Amino acid sequence: MSIDIQEILNSLTHPPIRHAALVHMPIALSALGLLLLLLLLFTGGRSSCLRWSTVVLFLVAAGLAYVTAWSGEQADDHLALDVKERVAETLSDHEWFGEWAWIPLAVTGVLAALTAMPGLPARIGFLALAILAGVFCAGWLAMTAHHGGQLVYVHGVGVGTGGDAAKGRTAPDVPVIEVPDKEVTPEELGTVPGTKGDAGDNAAKAPGEDVGAGD
Repeated sequence: MSIDIQEILNSLTHPPIRHAALVHMPIALSALGLLLLLLLLFTGGRSSCLRWSTVVLFLVAAGLAYVTAWSGEQADDHLALDVKERVAETLSDHEWFGEWAWIPLAVTGVLAALTAMPGLPARIGFLALAILAGVFCAGWLAMTAHHGGQLVYVHGVGVGTGGDAAKGRTAPDVPVIEVPDKEVTPEELGTVPGTKGDAGDNAAKAPGEDVGAGD
């Protein structure tokens, strides 16, 4: 199975697809950053490698969260007005949490950097604050993802690569053929060409006999 890089890049030019691709990155980086903070705690806050790796992760996550919020605004422009009205409350909650997600991520990165201060009490104090901030980030991003999941999996917003659902279009109605509530008599059935009644009358005549001729 070959991967078409050009096709992937082309798909990322579509705002809803681009937003869906970006939205998982801040979540993954913040979870990894929280894990590094816990590992830093076990070292007593003395590991420079863990410290600065954590700082970089949270600051990159903050930048990606900001870009993701921007991509969400672009994706919002592709929603039809009737769809926005139908999911207004959930959409508003998702946008609000997503718009400000970069701030707690950036604050956590700054607190992690402050663990480089000399003195054990200050280092451990800032590390404890950084861990609390990291847990807060996890909860914030979880709420953002929860509302986003409701939009996709409950309301069907943005489902489908063709963009029909994202633009509020639904599949065309399939016409329903109504069968009249009437009993068809054998005589009526025999008048329809190709039916059993018609074929049965013709088959009953002897071979070579002129069908439809008189006695």
